[in-house]
Amino acid sequence: MGGTHVKLLNCAALLGLFILSFGTVSAQSPAPVLVQDEPRHRPVFRNAQVMVLSIQIPAGD
Repeated sequence: MGGTHVKLLNCAALLGLFILSFGTVSAQSPAPVLVQDEPRHRPVFRNAQVMVLSIQIPAGD
């Protein structure tokens, strides 16, 4: 009877780890935004070697 409890606890632990692993996969951050597509970055100057941006980030953001 003691072996049955150990097997049940092992199954429960594995199930818990399985569920937690799906939670971390779905909680990943969204895909990054290209700097030229970011609405708070305004291009000021650009050529083949450099891009200068004016960046406006509101307080608390």
